[in-house]
Order: sequence, then C-alpha cells, then structure tokens
Amino acid sequence: MEYEFKIPQYDHQVETFKFALLHPKCAVLSETGTGKTSPVVCSIDFRIRAKQVKKCLYVCPENIKFEIAKEIKKYCNRSVTVLHGTAKKKALLLKSKSDFYVINYDSLWPLREELKKRKFDAVICDESTYIKNATAKRSKAVYQISEKSKVKILVTGTPLTRDALDVFGQYRFLDRGIFGSLSRFKAEFCQYATAGGFPILVGHKNLDILQERIHSIAIRFRKDECLDLPDKVFVKRPFRLTGSSEIYENLKYNSIAELKTLDVIQAQNILTKIIKLSQVCSGFLINEERIPIDIGNEKFNELVDVLEESNLEETKIIIWCKFRHSIESLMRKLQKYGPTSLYGDTTNKQEALDKFRNDPTSKILVAQIQTGFGYTVNEATIAIYYETTHDLGHWLQSMDRNHRIGQTSKVTYITLVASNTIEESIYEALKNKQDLLNQVTKDNIDNIFSGLV
Repeated sequence: MEYEFKIPQYDHQVETFKFALLHPKCAVLSETGTGKTSPVVCSIDFRIRAKQVKKCLYVCPENIKFEIAKEIKKYCNRSVTVLHGTAKKKALLLKSKSDFYVINYDSLWPLREELKKRKFDAVICDESTYIKNATAKRSKAVYQISEKSKVKILVTGTPLTRDALDVFGQYRFLDRGIFGSLSRFKAEFCQYATAGGFPILVGHKNLDILQERIHSIAIRFRKDECLDLPDKVFVKRPFRLTGSSEIYENLKYNSIAELKTLDVIQAQNILTKIIKLSQVCSGFLINEERIPIDIGNEKFNELVDVLEESNLEETKIIIWCKFRHSIESLMRKLQKYGPTSLYGDTTNKQEALDKFRNDPTSKILVAQIQTGFGYTVNEATIAIYYETTHDLGHWLQSMDRNHRIGQTSKVTYITLVASNTIEESIYEALKNKQDLLNQVTKDNIDNIFSGLV
C-alpha cells in the first residue's frame, strides 16, 4: 500500500515512518528538534487506512495537548478530540467518535476505567520520560490502558535523564519482555550500596547489554546527522551578587554544616539546598509563611543589560526561568516588551504560544524551564536562561524549542550566572551533560556551593 505524505518529509523522517510500520511496538528516540511527531502520526494514519487500527490515544504533557492536535491535523486528515476540562467533561469527550484522542499524563489515572473501556488499538506516549517511574500512578494507568493495544510507540529525545532506571518504566509500556521485572532490571544493570540500612544506587553495570536492548526496538537520529540547522552559540553572562552576597554566604555555610551531619547525603537533601541557594541568586527568599521576599536586583539588572544589547526589532527572545516568583516578577517588570508567559498557571497555553509567534508587539516569552516540552518557537533566535536547572533533560528539551526543523537563523543561548555560587556549578554540569546531584559528596559540597568545581 502506497502512502503519500501530506507535508513533505526529510529522509530521516521517512525512515522513522517505515521503522514504525515494521515495529508495532517501538521507541522513537531521535534528538529533540528532528521532527518526530510527523512520522509517528503518519504511521498511525497508514494503519487506520489499512484497517489495522481504528483509534489512537495520544498521551503528552498538559501544555502541548492542543499543539499536538494541530500537528495531527496538519500531517493527516484525521479527526482529533482533545480531552480537556473537568473530569466529567473529559469523560463526555471520550464518547465522541474520533481517530485520535489527545490526553495529558495526569488525566490518565482518574479516567483509566473509561479509557480501558474504549479499547484503543494504538497508544502513543510522547515525552515518555513522564512514565520513567514505573510505580507512579500515571505509569500504571498507561500500562493498564495499553495492555491489549496492537501498536505502542514511545517518543522522546532524552530517554535517560538521570540513571538507567529511567528506561525501565518507559520500556515496561512497550514490551514487558525486553527487561522483565523491576527487580530483575535492578539486579542486571544497577549497583547498590547499603547506607543507613537502605540501598543507595551508586552505579551501573552491563551497559552494553542495556544499550543493545534499548535499540532492539528503537530508532534514533541526531540533528547533525540529518538536518542542516544553523549553529548554536553559547554565552555565559557572569554577574556578582552584591547586596545579597552576605545572605548567600550565610545560607551556604548553614547548608554545608547541616548536610555534613547526615550519615548519607540523599539527592533530595542536596536538591532542597540547591533550590534555596538558587533563589537567593535570583534575588528572593521564601519566608516561613511560604511568601517570596525580594532581596536583590543583581540578576534582573544583568537581564536588562542583555535585553538592551539585543536587537528586538529583528528577533524575539525566550527567557527561561525555574521559579514561579521569577516569572511573575519579570512579567510585571518587562511590560514595555509585551511579554507573554508560559508556565503552570497559564490558563490558555496555546493562546499564549500563538500570541508570541504571531503578534509582532509580543517580543518576549517568559517560560518555565520545566514546561519546555513539545512546542516550537523558531521565531526566537535568542534564549536567555534567567535561571537554569540541575535537570539535564529539562535543559536539553528547553534548548531545542527554537533550534529545530524550520529554524534558519543562528540561535544564541545566554545564561546568567552569579559568580562563585551554585549557579556556576550547575552551568558547568549542564555544559558537560552531567547531573550535578550525582557529583555531590561530603568532601566537595563547599566547592560545589561556591561554584569552584
């Protein structure tokens, strides 16, 4: 059966399409920005035409549900229902007759019984790291809903963001036979040490076997292999804490002292301290009543300098933030640039994206780095990291929102870094594609919190 693409595809996309047809249960692991959605959607369209499947459940992060629906309609002439609104409304929408149903991950568990009754022939998990934890409710819901599905496709450019266990939950969705049980996976690929009576993951083994099994049902292309995209330019923009430097030093000292009293430094203990130190670098603290208190403008003043040096008449800018307080503060302070925000509290994310893309007066998108999944904003040729994140996966995903198919201009990434602080260590870890949390020991806490690693 011949297939004619509605939108012309690159050679690597055609290869991905063919791979998905040959492997009903597969992983599309191509690098972010290579265009994974179109070949995956077209493979389902082909199967519907061939009467191999009747309907497909497309699972994705909340912020890109409507964007995915637009993509499906762009790439094939199929009916799409986006499950949104209250649980009752989603249940009613689920009764409509469509080829594709688009739902976000956190809606799966409450609707799992209704979704199971619909008996989806095909299930796609986009940005599948959302189900990397096999014991999470959203993961369990996916496993139950797709148990008898003929076609299962997971889509992600970053299958491993922290450790090998990330793979297990995702591949458990595809095929339980690849890795077996969780206990078997741990015994075969993970190394543990006992501390305080609890097992701690300290390393991995048999990585060649792990890679072989991952790629047994996966296809992956890198951007440098298949696209002629313009260059990425990275700029570190250091600045010094002045008025808030004493607050940072006191918090650093207390944090180090507290961590050194622990028998074992757990990742969560480190992360809590990193977050508090990072907030000081961004000019605020959270008090005991959970209210943000502004303590300095050093970072904001540096941001203003960067914006004034940029040619906003010819381009648009994404400002990436980690903290909600920073986003809300920047939205107030940058009104003259017509800013648009995209974060957890944005009520209509598609409307926000459309405004930034299409409104010539909207020059700046202030976005939360944790929500940097799935959408395209090639209109921006500059991305400013007002705040970064220790999470390598989030950083890589956000970076490729404007460096992907369709981008024709050089893209510049500017990171604001408070000198001699935790921000230096986070920046260096990300640049080397490492997870900072895995590098922290009692012996180097002081250096890491002082940006001397």
